Amino acid sequence: MKASETDNRVFENNFLEKFSKTNAYFVIIAYLIISAGLLVYFSLKTDISIALQITIFFSGLIFFSFIEYIVHRYLFHSDKSSDKGNFSYRLHHIHHDHPRDKKRLALPLPVGLILASVLYFLFWLLMGDYTPFFFPGFIIGYALYLLIHYLIHTKRPPNNIFQLLWRNHNIHHFKDDSKAYGVTSPFWDLIFKTNP
Repeated sequence: MKASETDNRVFENNFLEKFSKTNAYFVIIAYLIISAGLLVYFSLKTDISIALQITIFFSGLIFFSFIEYIVHRYLFHSDKSSDKGNFSYRLHHIHHDHPRDKKRLALPLPVGLILASVLYFLFWLLMGDYTPFFFPGFIIGYALYLLIHYLIHTKRPPNNIFQLLWRNHNIHHFKDDSKAYGVTSPFWDLIFKTNP
């Protein structure tokens, strides 16, 4: 194997390494289908008004943007060490070392589905019957995050308002990783004063 191929390994075990990579578009489409299915199924089975369903859905979407910021800032950047065996490196810092690796721009679907199931259960404990509307908003927020993140790392910035997302994320990657934790929005960076 070439040195560049071994530099971006997460696991020594070839089987685990193979499943640490994924196609981001496949994952995004899967989450969109799952979320749409949940929304349609539960909206036909509930007495909750359409207006409240929409409000709960958008609450999930906004909540995801907050969680995106918090997880990126406090979990993904919790350990600055370059030790390739540590949790933070395997979870996120490998992406900083290899930002153009298309196969590491999304969490593999099996791992993501396990995590999503745990989150659904936790949301159900907190929200009960509102969960089938909140959770799809949250998951669609995640799918949008994956899409935007993938596009930032693989395409040129557009000549419109979204160019700000490219600029901020490139600052985070290549100039100052203590700034611009929000990928889908600069809102939480402005609130918590981490905007570049």
